[in-house]
Amino acid sequence: MDLVLKTVLLSVFVGDAITVSVRFPSGQSLTVIDPSTLENPSSFEDPKDTGSHLYQATGKQTKLSLNIRVADFKSSSSEYFRADPTFIRCVQKTLTYLQNNDKAAYIISGFMTSEDAGAGTKVQALYGRSGCGVQLGYKEGVTADVREIAHAALLLCPTIFEAVQRDVGVVLMADRVHLHMTGGTDTEPYFQMDGYTAWHQDEFLEHIKEYINEGIVPVGNLDCSSIPDVETRYPTGAVSPESVVGAVDYPITRQDEEFKKLVQYQGYNDISFLDTEHLADWCGTETVTCVDCTEGPQGNSVEKRCADRVMSARMYNVIRRLQKLAVNEIHDSLVINDAWDEPYEGKLNGDWGEGSLHTEGRAVTLQRYNDNNEHDLKELARLAVCAGVDYVEHKGDYLLLAVKKMKGAVATTISFPNVVLLSVDVPTPLMAEYKLPSEFDDEADNYPLFDSDSKGDTMLGNNAFISQFVSRETNNRYFRLRPIIVRCYSLLVYQDNKYLTEGAITIKVLRGFLTNQEQRNLFDPLFDKRYNIHLLGEAMQIAYGEGTPDGFDVHRLAQNAIDKCGPIFEQVAEKVAVGIYKDSVYVGVSVDGEFSIWLDNQASLPPGVDMATYKEQMETRYDHAIAGRVVDPDSMAEACSLADPPQMQSVDYEHKHPELLRRRKRQAPDPNECVPRTDTKACIDTAQHRTNEVNRIQRIIERKHLPKKDIETALSKCFGICGTCLQGSIYEDKVEHCNNLLHWVPFGLKNEAPDVTNFYSRDNMETRRYACEGGGHCIEKSPLFAVIADTVDKLYRPDPTKSVKEALYDSIENPLPAMRLLNSLYAIHAAGVVKFWVKDESDITSMKDVLKVNMLYNTKVSKVQIYVTSSVSKKAVYQVVQGFSKDWATSGCPSKGREFITPFEVLDVPVGKIFRNCKRFRTKGSKREEKDPLITVQW
Repeated sequence: MDLVLKTVLLSVFVGDAITVSVRFPSGQSLTVIDPSTLENPSSFEDPKDTGSHLYQATGKQTKLSLNIRVADFKSSSSEYFRADPTFIRCVQKTLTYLQNNDKAAYIISGFMTSEDAGAGTKVQALYGRSGCGVQLGYKEGVTADVREIAHAALLLCPTIFEAVQRDVGVVLMADRVHLHMTGGTDTEPYFQMDGYTAWHQDEFLEHIKEYINEGIVPVGNLDCSSIPDVETRYPTGAVSPESVVGAVDYPITRQDEEFKKLVQYQGYNDISFLDTEHLADWCGTETVTCVDCTEGPQGNSVEKRCADRVMSARMYNVIRRLQKLAVNEIHDSLVINDAWDEPYEGKLNGDWGEGSLHTEGRAVTLQRYNDNNEHDLKELARLAVCAGVDYVEHKGDYLLLAVKKMKGAVATTISFPNVVLLSVDVPTPLMAEYKLPSEFDDEADNYPLFDSDSKGDTMLGNNAFISQFVSRETNNRYFRLRPIIVRCYSLLVYQDNKYLTEGAITIKVLRGFLTNQEQRNLFDPLFDKRYNIHLLGEAMQIAYGEGTPDGFDVHRLAQNAIDKCGPIFEQVAEKVAVGIYKDSVYVGVSVDGEFSIWLDNQASLPPGVDMATYKEQMETRYDHAIAGRVVDPDSMAEACSLADPPQMQSVDYEHKHPELLRRRKRQAPDPNECVPRTDTKACIDTAQHRTNEVNRIQRIIERKHLPKKDIETALSKCFGICGTCLQGSIYEDKVEHCNNLLHWVPFGLKNEAPDVTNFYSRDNMETRRYACEGGGHCIEKSPLFAVIADTVDKLYRPDPTKSVKEALYDSIENPLPAMRLLNSLYAIHAAGVVKFWVKDESDITSMKDVLKVNMLYNTKVSKVQIYVTSSVSKKAVYQVVQGFSKDWATSGCPSKGREFITPFEVLDVPVGKIFRNCKRFRTKGSKREEKDPLITVQW
């Protein structure tokens, strides 16, 4: 909370005794001492009944707040002292304010024992003894009037003390200022001068009002230029204040604990409070005590609070901002006619019955001080919207303002996918139903409550409404809910509907938030894993709606929950828990921080699967899901039509052009694209060379197998055709016939064994040794590679009279797809762990096609390991592959390849694989002969 520091009492059993500790603004907790256990308890009495506790100094550096040490505050004559956390917060803020304004001050004296105070009866001594008073003065070297200290204290402390129903006391002295927080024996503010002569007492009181008013004015200015006029009501279309801000739950009386949560407006002259018309109707009766507020606040104690200055913290914030806007924008001030009051029947002609928002301090009626015609009030209503009010209504010659319920003095909002919800407090009489388990006492702020009244139709996320997640008991209007549960639900609905062409799959929320009583009625607290999770707002029990087609069962729903909810839970450092029941699925936050899946009983298992196997399958699925490896395209039909997985070698293989190519053919030609040609000079000059290569390969094939006519045709049209461009009919024919040839010839790949396959980039031959030496298998060791490699890399002399050579299958003059297709074929034959050897991200990018085969299509590959020779490039390589992986997961077709993208890891080259660029020599006869400069070195 911004305006008050909660005093946190921590009770710990020590033997048969209970030790109580109090947490101070520094975050340090001090153990409370019972004065009666001391030899001289009278020395430590609290004469002002402030409720402060007694502590023992444990060290000179122990801090009560950021800059206030115990040693600064306590009496030097005793190791025991009294202090109050709320008062310490006020003193710290005062000192910080002065320091920031170059008027550094310090504590001259704080707590004092009765011996220190002597027979003194001044408030300075009495509050010093209570631990709720200090005397502040300037540090050496500071030249300033001590009234600046009073100014700082009155700017900051009245609102701090108001939140705990206490008042401020200031005594202006000649060289210092006494500051205290009132106790039970004083029920109104205290302002006096004792030795200060620059002001008279009346002048001092006027300045005090100015200082307190100044402390209420918000810092900064609001820009209201974009706020439209309010014609009748805001928001437009609202039918009543309750339809916007929620109806009254528990009317608050002065005797209720909730009354202490309301805020009393502390200002004196900035707002007029003129509800004198109705005072006589109730004041002085047996049940009603009224306080006339027209001249200013009378005190912050429950009895002294002025009804028409009292309102909810949210309304208080609106009024503070609105008053500043009124002064700055329309040069007027506010008149508040009615704010909170006890819920007396018939007040204001029925407007103040027990159902009135005034009874919770969430409504005020107000006017402008000078002008209240329709136009003037319309402008005030517009400014009220700018100030953050939730509801405004014109009531003729005044405005009705209303606000939502809110917890604390500063709004705590929680963002859901489609809306922002406001954290609220539950009325004390209902708290038992919503109270968190004791182990969550220190984490209550992490589990906020929301108000569902009049908000059931509010959309939290796609297909998700508040009404789905609240208690089914209509009296339970408050609820807890984590945004990840809503996101999870929306994703599940989307997942089951994104492939449908007609109709819709519905997912019902059978159970969302539960109160304490509801969960006690439903779950066994010792054995049911769902106990408390619904209370925390971290779970839902869901099921498919009526009329759902076959195949939409609890196992599909649970699998979708793992696939879709597991990753988003992981994003907020949580793990998903999934429970499978006969007709429904539980999805919630795991209580032990690990992925959890269970089945209600054996009958919930899929046919033919035992419990251990099923759980292992789901745990594996979860690992894939959180890594983003589940292949789940946005459009299944589109993804499967465009999929082009390589096939294993087979005489029955027949190449078919992929759908993407067929679509390209139907499109109008791009004038900027390459135009295929077969009549280039290069094609003419290399005709005989190509024929020679076709004949050479055919002789190799004939040695092992008598080729059929189809093989001869494929060979001729793969290596024999010449044409430019990497697209178009010429290149497509090459792809078709090269692919057929590679699948039909009787030369294998020899990499079918697990964990043997290695890849390297042909653009970086340095990595070839890592891939091909040391016992591993690379494409160069494939018989099929040996058949075509010489041809693929063949050079020829365009001019036989010159030594200049050029590539027979130049990438521009005559591109050949054979090696690319061979690499894909080699990849589809791999199994187990597959290794890639690269220098940097450029290398791995050039190998995207074979990487895709191993990670998206080849179901026999268990892992891809990528070894990077340049360590500084590891992160970049990882990012490239991760990007490919995510793209394939959302564009792949699981029925034509893998259900999960293959896991991968990026590694340094193993020590035994590192090559040093050195030379060694051997002697041959009388000469030294240089050997290969790359040799294996064991580090």
